Amino acid sequence: MDEDKTRILNLLVIGLALTLGALVAVWFVLPRPVSRSAAALYQEAEQELQAGDYLAAEDKIRQALEQTPEDARLHFALGQALDGLQLKDDAEASFQQAARLEPQNREYLFEVGVAALQNHREKAAAEFFQELIQRYPQDLPTLYQLGALSARRGRYAEAAEYFEAIVAAAPQEAEAWNNLAFCYHNLGRSPEALQAAAKALELRPDFTQAQTNREIIQQETQPSQPPK
Repeated sequence: MDEDKTRILNLLVIGLALTLGALVAVWFVLPRPVSRSAAALYQEAEQELQAGDYLAAEDKIRQALEQTPEDARLHFALGQALDGLQLKDDAEASFQQAARLEPQNREYLFEVGVAALQNHREKAAAEFFQELIQRYPQDLPTLYQLGALSARRGRYAEAAEYFEAIVAAAPQEAEAWNNLAFCYHNLGRSPEALQAAAKALELRPDFTQAQTNREIIQQETQPSQPPK
């Protein structure tokens, strides 16, 4: 009887061992999910950002950030995805994090200012752009933003200085010449305003806004005709 029990136990042990062995073999044979690197996830997210699939891009960027949370490039890309999803506050926070991690990156700082502007924080935006222009005095996008902010506040002399800096560095900028015409006109400098508008049209003959500005300036500067 004892021998029978021993034989049965041995058979059970052998059966259990065979079962475990089969399970281990299956575990090695079955395909398992592969953990993608942060770099691969970022590349995929970049393609999705370009395609406008912001939700998919956000998901991949967040996965990548779990692996490399101090990667400024990923935080910047996350800001782009969130901006595309109209999550403006979250986008600004991501741009700020990217700028904190790489404070010398002009693009990151610029986007912080743009995001603040989109969130109706003009004072904060102006401070970011001012900081940026101190580092990069001839950065045209920043000069444009500062000029537009000053003009919006009615500071036309200040705005004119920014647009003058643009045309000095890049005389082919028709938009800056047109903005300069607008500022000169509001400062009562009509001859200079007409010259600036003419320059904008010389560079871009189909520039409708510059044509409209020139017509307005001409009408307002023409002497009134006495009644007949």
